[in-house]
Amino acid sequence: MARSFSKQEREIIRQRLVEKGRELFSTVGVKKTSIDELTQAVGIAKGSFYAFFNSKEEMYLDILEMEENSIRAQFMAQVIQGKPITKETFKSFILEGIRVMETNPLFRRMYEKSELEQVLRKVPPERLSRHVKSDEDWVLGLVTEWQARGLVIDADPQAITGAIKFVIASSLLKDSIGGQNYPQSIELLAELVAEGLISRLYGRDSMEVDDGSCSQSS
Repeated sequence: MARSFSKQEREIIRQRLVEKGRELFSTVGVKKTSIDELTQAVGIAKGSFYAFFNSKEEMYLDILEMEENSIRAQFMAQVIQGKPITKETFKSFILEGIRVMETNPLFRRMYEKSELEQVLRKVPPERLSRHVKSDEDWVLGLVTEWQARGLVIDADPQAITGAIKFVIASSLLKDSIGGQNYPQSIELLAELVAEGLISRLYGRDSMEVDDGSCSQSS
C-alpha cells in the first residue's frame, strides 16, 4: 500500500516528479521511461506514483499542457500583445508555432508513431479529447476575437483554426519536404497563409490589440 503524504509533501513530490518526467520524456520518450526511474529519482515507492498520476502517459499529457500554457503566455507577450495584427505579425505567429514544433522535444515526441500509439493505448479517450480541445480552443479564441475586430477574413473560424494548425504541423514533414529547400518553403507557405487570412479591409495597416480595445493604426 502506498504511504500517505502531507499536503506539503505532495506538492514537493509532484513537482519533482514533473521535473524528472519532463527530462526523461524529452530525452528518451514516454515508451522508454519507466515508473521505476521516475519514483527512484524522487525517493518514493513505485506504488506511490499512482497517488499522483494515473499513468506515466497521463503524466506526460499533464506536463505537455504545462509546457503549452507557458509557451502560449510567451507567444502572447512576444508575438501578439501590444502589436497591430498585420500580415507580418500573423506570419510571425505561424512561424513561431512552427519553430516550437521543430525544437521542443516534448511536442515532437507526441507525433512519433510509437510514442503516439503508447499514449493512445494508455490514456482514456475523454482525457485525450480534453487535451485536443484545449489546444483548439486557444487558437479558435484568437481567431474569433480577430474576426470580431475585422482583422481576419470572414470565414468559418474553425476552418481557419484548422488551417493554422495544419500549417504549423507541416514542420513534422520537414524531412519529406527536403533539407535545403525547407526553410524557404515554410517561409513562403506562412506568408501565403497570412496573406490569405488577414482581412483585405486593412491590408498592412491594422488595429492595436494591447488591452482589449482597438484603434486603427495610421
